[in-house]
Amino acid sequence: MSDLILPGDFPVLSKDEFRQVIVAANRLNTWTSGLDGIQDLITRFKRIQLDPLNPAGRSHDLFFFSRINDYSMGDFEEYAYAKKMGYEGFEGYIRSFFDMTTFPTKQYEFTPEYYLRKSPLQEKYKKARREFNTSTQPLLDHLEQLIADNGITNGSEFKALDIVQEYQHMGSKGWGAGHIVNKALSHLFGTGVLTIADRDQQFRKYYDTMENYIPKKYRSSLPSEGEWREGIATSSIHTYPVHTLGKMKTATKGTKSVSRTKSNRVFTEAVDLNLCDMALLEDTNLLFTLPHNYQSLLSEDFSDDIRALSPLDPAIWDRNIIDFIFEFEYRWEVYVPEKKRIWGYYVYPLLHEDRFIGRMEVKYDKKSGELRVFNFIPEAEFSSKDHKPGILELIDRWEVALGASSVNIDTTFTQRK
Repeated sequence: MSDLILPGDFPVLSKDEFRQVIVAANRLNTWTSGLDGIQDLITRFKRIQLDPLNPAGRSHDLFFFSRINDYSMGDFEEYAYAKKMGYEGFEGYIRSFFDMTTFPTKQYEFTPEYYLRKSPLQEKYKKARREFNTSTQPLLDHLEQLIADNGITNGSEFKALDIVQEYQHMGSKGWGAGHIVNKALSHLFGTGVLTIADRDQQFRKYYDTMENYIPKKYRSSLPSEGEWREGIATSSIHTYPVHTLGKMKTATKGTKSVSRTKSNRVFTEAVDLNLCDMALLEDTNLLFTLPHNYQSLLSEDFSDDIRALSPLDPAIWDRNIIDFIFEFEYRWEVYVPEKKRIWGYYVYPLLHEDRFIGRMEVKYDKKSGELRVFNFIPEAEFSSKDHKPGILELIDRWEVALGASSVNIDTTFTQRK
């Protein structure tokens, strides 16, 4: 893969300027509200990453909670599918909710050819999918017809069917091991027959036919692979408006370039398509993408509120941004063995204006209704006098958003020494 050849001149931004652009581009300097706020953010970002873990709101809930001032946990599941604000799919391995306007190019992935042969899974899993596709066709046809006739379902009523019992022995084999109904519905989703048309508060999936859920105007003719790649680059620049391109190289003849890698490929394609600008981080050779309107973002104001970000928030998904621009040490340690964790199981970074002032854990006990706040770790320059009221206001918002009946704060807001 050839390097991306860079133009002769492009801007150099300081860390302060980069932070301003990142926060404003990710809409973390202002607030929106209500259902219009949910729709506006989905339209703006094009893709919201979904995650089932729910310590005190799921990752996508925290995405909206940090940008919508009256958001309640679960509003996304309640309204986004019913209002057909978008649809579910994958970006690589990442399950996401996409803005409906991306479907004309994204539908390339909802085809048997892509799902069974071109998806990014290892070959052994794609082989298992192909075997499942051919060996269970009568079952797949039967379930498709039932849903077409009867509408949205989570499939639980299908589990007692005779044809399901006939194929149940295949549910625990290979890719997607589990109940045969769940495996079959997932397969029909992957091949574009069904779509996920709803989620309940337990995040369980409900399926309907693609024709019933996706408006006809978005189900156009299939795009070419090139059109699909351009669509991915376009939506990625919206999802991650500032992202690392890599280290700039300068050849002996003065030519400047950056390597095209697996991790930056979609963003170098965005550069090729003139979907974004670029800038160097001052005093480094690190090159980042910028939105075209980055200069106007440099003059935007910040709200004074403290926000807790999801560990999967697009603003911090690129760890180079955390490390080099915000100078904030942070890792998501959910899957790190407990003894090897530095910060904790599910720790939320705390953002005030354009700086991270610390991190803390928040856990909601649904049975008791208690919201527990603990494991508060401030940054060295953190000022309890200045920031404690803002953190308490954040906790109050969290309590309301969850409908908690009580709050237990078992930490102290003291200056770290």
